[in-house]
Amino acid sequence: MKLYYWCREAVRSIGLRLILVLAGYVLLSMLAIALTDAWMGALARQNDYLTNSGETNTLINELRTRMQEAESVQRGYLISLQNKYVPVDEKAIEPQVNNVQQTMRALEKHVTSGGEPEQRYAELLKSISADVEGKSTELQMSVTLAHKGNMEASMQMVNSEESRKRMDQFMEKTQAFADSMSKDIARMIEKRANTMAAGRFSVAASILLVLVLLVLSVKKLVEEIVDRDRLSKKLETDVVNFEQKLEERTSMLKTLAVDYQYDVERERRKLARELHDEMGSILTATKMDISWVLRKIKDVSPEASEKLNRTLRYLDQGIELKRRVVQDLHPSLLTTFGLIPALKALIESAADRNQWELDMELPDENMHISEALGLIAYRVVQESLTNATKYAEATKVSVHLQVDDRYLKLEIADNGKGMDLTQGYEVTHGLKGMQHRVTAIGGKLQIDSEPGKGMFTLALIPLNAAAESRPVSAAD
Repeated sequence: MKLYYWCREAVRSIGLRLILVLAGYVLLSMLAIALTDAWMGALARQNDYLTNSGETNTLINELRTRMQEAESVQRGYLISLQNKYVPVDEKAIEPQVNNVQQTMRALEKHVTSGGEPEQRYAELLKSISADVEGKSTELQMSVTLAHKGNMEASMQMVNSEESRKRMDQFMEKTQAFADSMSKDIARMIEKRANTMAAGRFSVAASILLVLVLLVLSVKKLVEEIVDRDRLSKKLETDVVNFEQKLEERTSMLKTLAVDYQYDVERERRKLARELHDEMGSILTATKMDISWVLRKIKDVSPEASEKLNRTLRYLDQGIELKRRVVQDLHPSLLTTFGLIPALKALIESAADRNQWELDMELPDENMHISEALGLIAYRVVQESLTNATKYAEATKVSVHLQVDDRYLKLEIADNGKGMDLTQGYEVTHGLKGMQHRVTAIGGKLQIDSEPGKGMFTLALIPLNAAAESRPVSAAD
């Protein structure tokens, strides 16, 4: 299984064609090695044959020479024996005969040492061996007869037609053996030359094929490298273009998100202004009219006066409710004085109403923060304090605001009863609204809470979001 995955990864990494070319390269290399080994083996066998044949030829020639020497010693002995004043040794012929016989045995052993000899050589060698045996016997007998005084019989044996014929046959057979061996040597030399030529051609062809495959492999590898480099550059360009487009789309979405929030805030401001102007005027005029009526009938109808006083209290509550609704719809302090004073007023007001122990850290009121980011930060704090008021039953609340070069950082915590963030639509709906406000402009919102452990809210609002948004005019 591992081999299968390895092969699949190799094919995917370097390509099937390149793998096939490399496989062919390896196979041809192995074939070249095998052919070279075969040619070298054939050359070794042919050299062994030539060496053995040369030694055989040498033994044949040595046998002929020693046979001639033995015959010369025989005739010299007989001539010396005829001269009574020249001392001769009867055993002088024995070493020569022994040399001939030893050479013959060496020849037979050498010819049969490589296995069963060819039929023509076996028959010829057998015939030569018989001639050597007969001639050796003749040499010894002629010398023995002469030494015993039967010189006439000895000379008759030496000069006989049979002796001469035996010697001629021996010389002819050994010459035929030597000639046949010389022809075989010549044929083997030619065969060896052909083998060497074929071997050189095979090696050269193998090397040429290997070089061709090597060039193809290198060419394919270079093409793969060039293609991968081109694809890599194209991929880098595509990634850069994609990142640029993604950045443009993200910037556009941030701008649209901010614009959408601006539109919402504009409508909220418009509604707040209408409530303040229209309803405020109506409520104020109604209060003034009831107060006038109250003064007129105060002494005439005490019961009606009491009803009107209660109505005035209801009107005061309505006016206060109108003021809070208008403030919630659009914080006028934020537009007039900026984020820090507006947050300070919002937080202290909520703490006073709920009797919280307050831990508040805000930057200097002179710090300028754009209205766009200020609105988002204000809404996050407003929603968090609303949750702490309605659901958390908290007794301690902390609000910390920090501003650096990149982010506006808000940390809001309470010691309330906490909640399971996976349940409770009424609460989580408001938290999701906060999250949408912050993440829509590329910010981050983290909310941690568990039942009985309070709630912690962390908001990171990027300062560069203000540069990508459009300003809200006073007319809006």
